[in-house]
Amino acid sequence: METIVSLVREIRIRDDNNNYVMDTGGRQMMMQEKPLSLTKWQEAIAWAKLVEIVILDRPIIDKSAAPNYSQSALKSLSLLVFWPNWKVRRQASSSLLNILSNEKALFAEALADLIFLDTTNGTIDQLLRRVPGCPSGDGWQVPGEWYVSTLKHLLTPKEPELDKLAIHTLLLASIQRLVEVDGSVWLRWVHEHRESKTWQASEVFRENAIQRVLQCKNRGVRNTALITLVALHDERLRADLWKHVESSIRELEVKDYGRITENEMAIYKCPEGQLYNTRVLDFDEAAGIKGQKGTSIEDQLAEIQLIRELAEKRRKEGKLSTKQKQVMDKELAAEKETRDALKSLFETAEAKLDEARAMVIADSAGAFARSELLFDYCMPMTRSLLVSEQAARLFLAYRDACFEHTDDYLDDFGSCPVGKLAENLILLAFGAMLI
Repeated sequence: METIVSLVREIRIRDDNNNYVMDTGGRQMMMQEKPLSLTKWQEAIAWAKLVEIVILDRPIIDKSAAPNYSQSALKSLSLLVFWPNWKVRRQASSSLLNILSNEKALFAEALADLIFLDTTNGTIDQLLRRVPGCPSGDGWQVPGEWYVSTLKHLLTPKEPELDKLAIHTLLLASIQRLVEVDGSVWLRWVHEHRESKTWQASEVFRENAIQRVLQCKNRGVRNTALITLVALHDERLRADLWKHVESSIRELEVKDYGRITENEMAIYKCPEGQLYNTRVLDFDEAAGIKGQKGTSIEDQLAEIQLIRELAEKRRKEGKLSTKQKQVMDKELAAEKETRDALKSLFETAEAKLDEARAMVIADSAGAFARSELLFDYCMPMTRSLLVSEQAARLFLAYRDACFEHTDDYLDDFGSCPVGKLAENLILLAFGAMLI
């Protein structure tokens, strides 16, 4: 958790009472270490000013080296710009603009990355819920309007190499709550810069932007960012996006998914450590005793009867014999191997199919030009017991690309029983043609 003292330690002067004293232009501010939940808004304002001082007055040994910003300062500012009290946000925004006027895009990139990370993992919302004056309720989130304002501040630097800033702010601009308020902030900013055409012509820019978007673990953000990139109307960028998606899905071995049996699927769905094939435990432990040399037939029959009686008793008590335990351990190991193999196959296919689905949604025109994804991968994999649902989602994305939503009463028609029947018949006929 961030505390005021973690910042003061950057440029601290300690007095005799173990308080931290910060000299700010002739005035001294005395701060004691305290958790975020006890920080008043007046102290938060001082905190924002302190962040500005720590960043702008930091010692720089090698001016040619990339700037190394205090992580405490970045973390603090990522909270202060979203502070529940408007006076704190105003001061934090002012401090941010002052820092950006000096540090330019490099600081904006670092802060944008941190805000995006701490937003998607829930850290910012969780910490700010503890702040005095925060609206009550565990479900409170930083409003999207505040994200829009902060993003606009981060996009204020004006200097060469803004292409890197564009890459670092794209994912932040694709967060759902920001998009719901103003989803075109990033696009407008790109179009306002004449040199943006030069960025898009850069293979390095396209490659970095694509990798950053496609490797994003938050799929909602990834999907929105893909739509945004397509909306740039850059044919080379769209072609490169499709190239990555096609190359990825072609790595799938469709035949491997078609060979998966119902028995293997039952093992896959069985919880780890639980035996699915319990039939292996049903065997006669007395087998092999009869016919042993050196033992009379009467003794052998008595031993067989005793073994069977003990086995029946253990079965009723739910216990296993030593032989059964050995057999079960061997079978569990075999089932785990099957389960791990199917899990790997599922995760690989699910990620690639969902990536293709997102691209089809983002660029329906591009999807039309790449029907092989539908015929060679999507449709065959709908027959797979393992990933049929995921393949069907890609199929439905193609359906929506072919039959766009309308503003008339066709949607109402589709929601009625007759409409649903008609839609299902069309899909079945279409699927039959593909098969």
